[in-house]
Amino acid sequence: MSNIKTKLNTDIKIRRGTQADLRFVCDLSRRNMEEYTKEIWGGWDGSRFKANLNLKRLKMIIKNNRRAGFFDVENRGQESYLHNIQLSRPLHGKGLGKILMEKIEAAEKKAGTKRMIASVFNNNPAKEFYKKIGYQIIKREKGILIIGKDL
Repeated sequence: MSNIKTKLNTDIKIRRGTQADLRFVCDLSRRNMEEYTKEIWGGWDGSRFKANLNLKRLKMIIKNNRRAGFFDVENRGQESYLHNIQLSRPLHGKGLGKILMEKIEAAEKKAGTKRMIASVFNNNPAKEFYKKIGYQIIKREKGILIIGKDL
């Protein structure tokens, strides 16, 4: 899953995350998620976010030789958990998220995963994106939806 051809008239590359990416990852996550965390948790908690980052699983999304986003998937055998996927705002709504999810799901299925699990804030419009690509609500927890999709 290193090169992805898109309708964005450009190639998207995926590479392993490094220590040098952490500031970008934290800043992008804060920009994308802060408004949703205010309602649910009372605000953005950067130290909590950083503590939950796993550099070994972190994959960077590169567009035109610049960081455009990232994702973090944990393979747990029969299930894989999408801890995070974030794209820079100019890329929202352009189909890249769908393409990435298809590639992630295909790679996880090839690795033996039978089901993808993720979570999304109940107040995040991304919940509609996940619904469109086949994810269903498994349970609700304090403003968070746990969602899943059989592969």
